[in-house]
Amino acid sequence: MGRVSAFLGMVLYMYPEKNGRHNRPHVHVLYGDEECVLSVPEGEVLAGEIPGRQLRNAQTFIDMRTEELMLNWKLCMEGKDVVWVDPIR
Repeated sequence: MGRVSAFLGMVLYMYPEKNGRHNRPHVHVLYGDEECVLSVPEGEVLAGEIPGRQLRNAQTFIDMRTEELMLNWKLCMEGKDVVWVDPIR
């Protein structure tokens, strides 16, 4: 598990696949007790749910930090540590 970033009460993670490869780049967004999975670079909700405002902020983050997130996806799938991505302000 790799913590990618945190901002506005959200924590974003990328997890390495244990039994093969993930099909699509994505990030897990945790907000309180809620979690959703968003595709990278599209920001499409793949699973779960978080409040609308946090969802929009997470999607904006993905849009602004796509390059760093895709690099982290590659690192994660290679079993390497992810790199911290600066949050949006």
